[in-house]
Amino acid sequence: MRFALVLSLAMLTITGVLRGQKPESTNANAAIEKEILKIDDQKDHAMQRYVASHGKAGGLELDQIYADDLVFVNTHGGLLTKAQRLEDLRSGNLKFISFGRDSYSLHVYGDTVVMTGRATSEVVYMGK
Repeated sequence: MRFALVLSLAMLTITGVLRGQKPESTNANAAIEKEILKIDDQKDHAMQRYVASHGKAGGLELDQIYADDLVFVNTHGGLLTKAQRLEDLRSGNLKFISFGRDSYSLHVYGDTVVMTGRATSEVVYMGK
């Protein structure tokens, strides 16, 4: 009986300690999510300026915002590097008519963040 009481108290203590740690990690995750959304908003605003200027502004901003190891999947399933993506924009091969996004969410798993969402755009690519 005494062992059961000690075990029960130990379990309550461990549960309390674990519960006490969760808000800190939740707060840390919230801070990470907030920072990532801030960066994504910067990218979105740069893209909106790029579209509004018909490709005359924002290219440098996009170059600074896109990661050097960016891999972009185009609508035909082709994989483009950052340099290829920016060259399409600079050359005029890719022209945005409109750009929008919605339904974005983030999930933090330790040192990994999974971001999902939907972006829609109307473009002219290679004159089509």
